[in-house]
Amino acid sequence: GSEVVGGMVVSNDGELLKSEYRKFKMSRNVNDDIGNLQELLVRRLRHSEWPLPQLIVIDGGKTQLAAAYDVCKRMNVPISIVSVLKDEAHKGVEILTAPEAQYPQEYTRHIFEINAEVHRYALHYHKSLRRNASLGKKVSDHIKAVKKKARQE
Repeated sequence: GSEVVGGMVVSNDGELLKSEYRKFKMSRNVNDDIGNLQELLVRRLRHSEWPLPQLIVIDGGKTQLAAAYDVCKRMNVPISIVSVLKDEAHKGVEILTAPEAQYPQEYTRHIFEINAEVHRYALHYHKSLRRNASLGKKVSDHIKAVKKKARQE
């Protein structure tokens, strides 16, 4: 697809901190779940001015979880990571944990909420980029048509 993006939301003590949300436009415009997840995590973890999270929640199954775990291990960043498995309706149904990952069971509902929120946030960003790209193409096409007509006259 076009305009491949990812998102990050931040929660502290169960409260979503919208001022801390971040958008990421992937450097390669290809549908590569693992590559895009790794890029997003590397870019996020390189921001030393942002506090490290206690827990990273990602989308996907065992493969995505292993990829995220590898990034953190490679960057020597000891953070618990969980992955949310979803059903056909994109509703979170199970939480997988990376090795050594821990989270209080009472956080389960909040983890699902965080996952849904980041999906909503990233989707909104994706749609705005596609809308702007489409508008830009329409303007560009219009300019080309006007120039072509002017040359013909």
